[in-house]
Amino acid sequence: MLRVLLAVGLFALASEASPQDTIPPQTAKHTVYLEAYGPGRLMAINYDRLLAPFGNWNLYAWGGGMAIMNGFSWQHFLQYNVHLGTGVTYGTGKSRFEFGLGLGTSYSRDAHVFCLTPYLNPDGATDKGEHRANSLLARMGYRYQQPEGGLFLQALVIPLWAAHYELDEVQKAIRGTDTKPPFLKIGIGAELNASLGIGWSFPRQK
Repeated sequence: MLRVLLAVGLFALASEASPQDTIPPQTAKHTVYLEAYGPGRLMAINYDRLLAPFGNWNLYAWGGGMAIMNGFSWQHFLQYNVHLGTGVTYGTGKSRFEFGLGLGTSYSRDAHVFCLTPYLNPDGATDKGEHRANSLLARMGYRYQQPEGGLFLQALVIPLWAAHYELDEVQKAIRGTDTKPPFLKIGIGAELNASLGIGWSFPRQK
C-alpha cells in the first residue's frame, strides 16, 4: 500500500515538472473531503483551510473527525474520533508534497472498532468498558489540488503515537473487587497508517 502511494505521488510530481505556463497563485482556500482510514480509523470528514501562500509553499490547517451514536443523547455515544493540526505543502501547479503535525483524541465504549490502540483481554472475557486514547500524529504524502478550486485528492502516510486509557468493567466483575472507578489500564502504542482522501476545494470569497 505504501509503495503504491509513493509511486502515485512521484509520477504526479514528475508530470508537473515539464515546461508550462505561469502557475496561478493558490486561491482555493477551503476544502472539505472524506478521508478513508487514517486517524479516523474507518473514515472521517475533514476540513482543510489555506492560511497563507509563500511562493511554492502553502501553510494550511486541518481538522476532522467521526462519530457513531446509538440514540440521540451524549450518553449514547459508541465511538468518536477528533483530530486537528497544521502543516505545509510544497510544489507548483496541481501536484504537491505535504507534511503536517497534529493531535487526536478518541473514545469507544464496549468495542474497539475505532480505538487507536486495541488490546486483547487476557482473560478472554467479552470486551466491555470505556476506552480513550490521545495521540500525536504526522502526515506525509501527496495532494492533488487545483489552484482555483475543484477536485481534491490526497494520499498520505500517517505515523501515530498514542497513549490509551481503559476503564475495564469486565475485569472488575471477574476479580470481584469493589474498587471505584473500575480498573484503569494505561498503555503506549505506535502505528503506521495510510489514508486516501477525496473532496472538493472552494475559492475564497472576493
